[in-house]
Amino acid sequence: MPGLSGGVGVATDDNGTKLTARIVEYDSDKNKICEVIVVNGKLHGPGYIWDSEGRLLHKAEFKEGKRAGTSTIKTYDDTGNEVFVRKLWWSDVPRLSKEQVYRNGKILWEAHVDERGAVSVIKRWLVVKTKKALDEEGEKILTPKRGLECVELLKITRSYQKLKLEEKMLKAKNAESPVGENAAKDPAKELGG
Repeated sequence: MPGLSGGVGVATDDNGTKLTARIVEYDSDKNKICEVIVVNGKLHGPGYIWDSEGRLLHKAEFKEGKRAGTSTIKTYDDTGNEVFVRKLWWSDVPRLSKEQVYRNGKILWEAHVDERGAVSVIKRWLVVKTKKALDEEGEKILTPKRGLECVELLKITRSYQKLKLEEKMLKAKNAESPVGENAAKDPAKELGG
């Protein structure tokens, strides 16, 4: 029977000959659920996976048996609406070089991966509004009022540690017994929230 044999990821026929073909798989209800192209036994070109409703779950690109280009992975809710999309970019090595995640059509975050495989930049999309900042006399505008849509975290470790420290401080303040002076204080207000 044709299939993968003769090593990982090599498609062969019954005689062990490496295939060059478009391979399509169907479920028991005759719905197409997978389609790939193999050249000389190796994945080459686009590959697709669908669910039984015909919705695209995964699209990937391959070159000579290795991931290349981009991959897209999708999830859907119970009514069939697309909820999450994960896009991956592969370098020639191949290794992951960039990843983006979307929810309900809006980008949530993006990560860049360096040549060592470590995350080097994270961008998080938020809706943030900043207030206008004035100098000490209240005359000269130092920073205008504006909205930000993307926050880039270059020093990932330091940012993560700062978030954890703020979380610990908030938990510690909430754990204090609300007696006397502490009963009137709001921990969120003390932390600027």
